[in-house]
Amino acid sequence: MKNRIFTLLGCLVAFVGAAMAQTYKEFTETTISYTTLANAQAAYAEGWMTDGKGAGTYENKKEQTIHIDPETDEAPASSTKRAGVVLKGKGSVKSVVCYVKGVSEVKTYTRNTSGSEDRTLNIEITPNGGETSTVTAVNTMNISLMASTGALNPNQEYKIVLWASGDIMLYALKFMTPEGPSSDASIAKVELGGNEVDYNEGSYYATIPASYTKEMITLKVTPTDAKAVVTVDLDDTTNTKPGAYATDLLVTDLGDYGTTITVTAEDGTTTYSVNLVANKATETDTDNSLAKVTVDGEELTADDSGTNYPYAIPFDYSGDLTVAAEATSQYATVSILDTDNNPTVAGGQSAVVPVKVKAESGDIATYTVTITREAASTACDLTAFSINGFKGVIDGTNVTVKTVEGYDFSHTPAMSISEKAVAAWNAAAKTVVVTAQDGTTAQTYTVAAAAEYVQPYTVTEAAHISLAAADAPEGYEWIYGPNYNPALTDFASAVVGGYDLAKASEEANVAAGKNILKVYVANCATLTFNLGATGTRKVNVTMGGTTLVSNFEIASKNAMYAVECNVNSREAVVLEVEAFTKDGLATNGGTRIFSIDVTPMAEDPTSIQGPTAEGMAIYTMDGQVMVSTAEAATVNVYAIDGRLVRRVELTEGTNVISGLARGMYLINNQKVIVK
Repeated sequence: MKNRIFTLLGCLVAFVGAAMAQTYKEFTETTISYTTLANAQAAYAEGWMTDGKGAGTYENKKEQTIHIDPETDEAPASSTKRAGVVLKGKGSVKSVVCYVKGVSEVKTYTRNTSGSEDRTLNIEITPNGGETSTVTAVNTMNISLMASTGALNPNQEYKIVLWASGDIMLYALKFMTPEGPSSDASIAKVELGGNEVDYNEGSYYATIPASYTKEMITLKVTPTDAKAVVTVDLDDTTNTKPGAYATDLLVTDLGDYGTTITVTAEDGTTTYSVNLVANKATETDTDNSLAKVTVDGEELTADDSGTNYPYAIPFDYSGDLTVAAEATSQYATVSILDTDNNPTVAGGQSAVVPVKVKAESGDIATYTVTITREAASTACDLTAFSINGFKGVIDGTNVTVKTVEGYDFSHTPAMSISEKAVAAWNAAAKTVVVTAQDGTTAQTYTVAAAAEYVQPYTVTEAAHISLAAADAPEGYEWIYGPNYNPALTDFASAVVGGYDLAKASEEANVAAGKNILKVYVANCATLTFNLGATGTRKVNVTMGGTTLVSNFEIASKNAMYAVECNVNSREAVVLEVEAFTKDGLATNGGTRIFSIDVTPMAEDPTSIQGPTAEGMAIYTMDGQVMVSTAEAATVNVYAIDGRLVRRVELTEGTNVISGLARGMYLINNQKVIVK
């Protein structure tokens, strides 16, 4: 097939926004069009390509690494980048429409630039005056895709519409045209008597075994192109059928004169001729060695004996254990008894498969293939256990988990166990049964709540609580739900750490189809979650059934947001953060929490300890507060709602507190009214 790189830049004309007469571009040879923005606009100017709005604006995508080369339909030899136009919704400027004729197939080359989701490419094919058919293909995240319209009628005009479920880059189109008659007259293979003949220095040379006693021998010639015709000079009649050709020839003719093989290509004019010379050996071949031994296609190596081929397999190997062998000499024969092949090998056992090679001379050599299956593992240890983010301490077969008070252990735990073992969690009995690979050896672990419960984080002062791995390498016990992820990266691609409400595969999810992070705090006035997402998400925050934040939208991916919650509780409370996708369904991906900010409740005036009322006189005068004390002291001035207004250092004698707004205050447990 002859390819031509078609560059549209050469025909670029001034782009105008006015509607243009529709043109079907005719292709006369296979053409690759790289869909850069400039090339796409040039095709629009020619009148045969447009975007979904009937304009030539498109949307450009800068160079991205591609994984399929349109020249070869294979991976490029080296890292290659190309620019392209963006495909997305049907009928938008992010769709591409082509009007073509003379093509037998159109191939499209796209790259999904998303690293978080697969996207679907859609190709709509409409013959002029006919019905539309659609081809869809999944474009895997961060990977290139070659998709095809399938066979088209070269005599038909077509409208081809390309669009996608999400942004992907179209970087090339290949317009295929029907191929003409082939000029390929080469030979793929020559066989004589069932054995392939070697080509050397312009001719095919064969040796007919000394043991061959028949008068005639079969010559088979296979051309590279199945439409080429093979003829043989020694034939009594001339072959006219294309494809592989076999004929029986006299052994003596081949030995005395040889023959000429001619291949005529499909085009009828291109030919190729070559001689075949075959002589009969004077002595029988005695080679009974093995050239190759395989089990289920894997080639084996002989041990030091030279005659035994060992093959070790794991206990859980599920192949057929089919043994195959090839002799070194083309005149030798290999035999493996059906009763020996495909052996059944139990764990910890071996099976021996005899392989016999008989030389042309009749000499027989016996080889063996020894297949050994590994014994099943009896390891059944539980090495790590966590549930809903609470880590367990394993002591023998007892697992102690420090949890919040009243935790019901109904969630699915995350566990690490011996390799190839399986674990079963019984939430009702609070047990884990780990069964070894052998299927019979097992160990039961009992899980219990620790005597000491997880305590809330009691806020005593305003604080920024970083979840970076350096600050919280294993998280905090009062934050639980999804497991802490020390490798979580922030949106600047630096490793930070935090809680990721992202992976549905994580066993730390706290409810089916949901991903909820819980924070246990006390004496908290406000709590702010600093979070972001890798896509559009919504966040809800609840506390004891009360919604604190509803449908907070993370509108811009890879950006940080602050979600502030008014907690206002001296008592211990649990805040639950739940992330949703844009359509409101519980999310399986995207939301990340990197830090938390908290502020404390104001101090309770009734709990303040200081000098007794007898040791301190407090009164007002001319809108000012007068405080007389026999010794230096510190007093707090509270508003009646409990807010701390001022902290005052008093000296011995009379002190003046000025600047207070009108209202009632509490000072040293005494009510004072400022007028």
